Amino acid sequence: MTDRLSVSLPERTNLYINNINSKNKNQIEVLIRDGLISCKNDEDFYISVISFNTLYSFYQVIDGYNNKFNIVHNGVRTSYSIPFGNISVNTIIDYFTSINTDVTISYDKIKNKFSFLKKNQNHTNILEIVNCHSLLGFRKTESSFTLSHTTPLVSSIPINVMSITQLFIHLDAGYDLSINDNNFDNHNLTDNTIKSNNIICSIPVNQCYNGIITYNNQDSTTSFNFKCNKQEIIQSLRLSIRDEYDKVVPIEDCYIILQLTKRMQTNPIIVMLKQLEDYLLKILLLISSFFQ
Repeated sequence: MTDRLSVSLPERTNLYINNINSKNKNQIEVLIRDGLISCKNDEDFYISVISFNTLYSFYQVIDGYNNKFNIVHNGVRTSYSIPFGNISVNTIIDYFTSINTDVTISYDKIKNKFSFLKKNQNHTNILEIVNCHSLLGFRKTESSFTLSHTTPLVSSIPINVMSITQLFIHLDAGYDLSINDNNFDNHNLTDNTIKSNNIICSIPVNQCYNGIITYNNQDSTTSFNFKCNKQEIIQSLRLSIRDEYDKVVPIEDCYIILQLTKRMQTNPIIVMLKQLEDYLLKILLLISSFFQ
């Protein structure tokens, strides 16, 4: 057991990080000179995000990310892509009209849902949703629907053209620094079973387009403060920016402040009490020697 009452210096290290030189803007790899950030073998590192900001410049509908669907007409599958950008309900309706398929679409403003019908009752039409579930108003577990000529297929949930509502900062595994605390989510697209993750910060997308998405840790790193895996010398780490479906978000330049804090593996108060116990024992032995 250590007899030190405080951690080695520096107790805290702040990392000011940007992604300007990153090959992928949403994955920020940081290389650290050997020995620049280190701790003793009886210390642990804790990590927290102090601040984050980026320009809200990514589109809510991204080509290949959340705009794909298929229509199978009499056994022939054709792929379609809703126009990417920051779209509205009218954009989706106009697109279905423009592709001139055997499928009609209508919109219920009160319920905020779409309805789908096939035009020709003698034809077979299947709507297959690839990744545009929220745009058309369906759950991630719903993917294929056979359309009727008389009974409309109605969205199972209200549509949402704001597909990306949350940014999550991940401390990726496979590098010197990763978290050693329990983190779980149910972002699984197939069921609600929770799985472990390496999220160290959650940031809502609550700004208008071209605004600044920001996060500031207001409670001095006490809420989102994660114990790291045992690593006495840190030479590399990687952060990735993902959405609520665990997909990387195509952000532009971003700036992050990380703080690494050292803590003793043993509570200093316990160390002091142990020392006091030893001193008292020695004093008692000394006193008892006078009565022998």
